[in-house]
Amino acid sequence: MASAWSFTTAQSLLTRRERTYVCIDRWWHRRYPNAVNGKAKRLDALQRPWKLHYCCRTRSVAAFLDDLALHGTHVDVRLDDEHAGFLNIAALMRAAPQAHFYCCGPKPMMAAFETAAKDAELPSAQKHVEYFQSQGDIESQGRFHVELARSGKALFIPQGKTILETLRAAGVRTTSSCEAGICGECQVKVLAGVPDHLDSVLSDAERAANRSMMICCSGSKSEKLVLDL
Repeated sequence: MASAWSFTTAQSLLTRRERTYVCIDRWWHRRYPNAVNGKAKRLDALQRPWKLHYCCRTRSVAAFLDDLALHGTHVDVRLDDEHAGFLNIAALMRAAPQAHFYCCGPKPMMAAFETAAKDAELPSAQKHVEYFQSQGDIESQGRFHVELARSGKALFIPQGKTILETLRAAGVRTTSSCEAGICGECQVKVLAGVPDHLDSVLSDAERAANRSMMICCSGSKSEKLVLDL
């Protein structure tokens, strides 16, 4: 039921100190093998335990099986047509209650992961997801004001436009990458106001704190946001 260990997910593994890392992914994209192999080798060198559950519908569409085989028992290749039923994610979570679980994939698999996490009562701090695309409706965003604290600029975000798009149109330079709320590159500190978080990067606790936001997809629940830009 799960497959595609993304660059963001893999990198986050190297900056956390938890006991075990479990990655569940589906539909591995052809550009990921070098990133996955590099991070896996790094985790091995640091002697940090990890497990990748890589699942596809059939062996014929599974990418880089030879590369994954080099990691031995660290990788569990699960093919839908060779196993009875889907991967029992909730069982994995119950078996490793202290582990951090990372998941990336299409919406049906992500929904199954979220349901499993709820059933297993996995703390939100141990659950990390990365969707293939933004989960928000960009067209419904906009119609609020943004103040840039450092530059002193004040901008109005029109409906259907993101903060990032509006900043670019105004000549404000800022970093971005995926522009879908899944990589974290456009994260900006929030100094005032209440963001409408639509990314797949921040944890539940980070969203509740409202100290930062992804300006490529997230909007505002308040009439005005003050950003550290």
